[in-house]
Amino acid sequence: MSLLSLPPEMILLISSHLNSPKDLLSFLRTSQKFYHLLINEVYQHIYARMVDRPFYALLEAVSTKHTSVVQALLENGALPDVADARSRRPLVLATNGRSDVAITKLLLEHGRHSQFRCESKVVLLLKHGADTHILDRRTGMTLVHIAASKNATLGIINILIGSGVQLESQDNMGRTPLQVAADHSCTRAVRLLLSLGANPNFKNNNQYWKGWSALFYAATNPSIPGNGRKSIIRTLFLHEAKLDAKNHAQKTPLLHAISQSAIQQAQALVKCGSSIIATDANGETVLHLAASSSSCCPSMMDWLVEYRC
Repeated sequence: MSLLSLPPEMILLISSHLNSPKDLLSFLRTSQKFYHLLINEVYQHIYARMVDRPFYALLEAVSTKHTSVVQALLENGALPDVADARSRRPLVLATNGRSDVAITKLLLEHGRHSQFRCESKVVLLLKHGADTHILDRRTGMTLVHIAASKNATLGIINILIGSGVQLESQDNMGRTPLQVAADHSCTRAVRLLLSLGANPNFKNNNQYWKGWSALFYAATNPSIPGNGRKSIIRTLFLHEAKLDAKNHAQKTPLLHAISQSAIQQAQALVKCGSSIIATDANGETVLHLAASSSSCCPSMMDWLVEYRC
């Protein structure tokens, strides 16, 4: 009996004894029949082995337009809106190019349900006496700080604020929830906290970040590149954040961005109206800081020269 004539249950049994995704992939390439029968097995194999990045399989399934695999992964707990190290998100991949509308619908539906479940769990915990004023021992963060760092939904943040957690509480680094949201590039959380009355001009009094407002955190280069901080800068500006506020070193957010070689943030600040002629405690201008920056980038210098600083 040839391999191709084997019944499906025998093919699945053989595939279960293949230890690596590479072997499984080679096996399913034998024929179109094998491919349709085993493609789900391949993704499940990847999903099970990649414990540190369980959403990787979902990203691959979305990018290769395997609707049934996307559905299976979502139903087994894959998160529909988690970014990988390259800031790729399943929903962004699904809406790019000639994507399957069914995949986009699945991601949106599971995203909505997961948010609803999270909010329901928070309500349930509070109903049964959960202490909302507890602090993280290591960081000093309140629950609102943690929610802000995770870009939580309006429902969750509203529930926590309504339970009595202070909007301007500070963690061990002196940051408010709004500053934490800006520090973590969480645009949605920034907007939600501002809409609830968070002060965009609250200044950190910690000795290492003394005088920092939310704009300073937004002006800092993020660990993962992206455009989120430009949006956060604009949002803070629209909520009357002081563009030329100064920290303990008399740096403005723009001067801080220049010293960090954060060109996108610097450009966003200038577009909002930050003073290009400001100086710090040492009398240094944007050009001084750009030239002396340890990570000086030519594009920053070119932009400043063109701007006639």
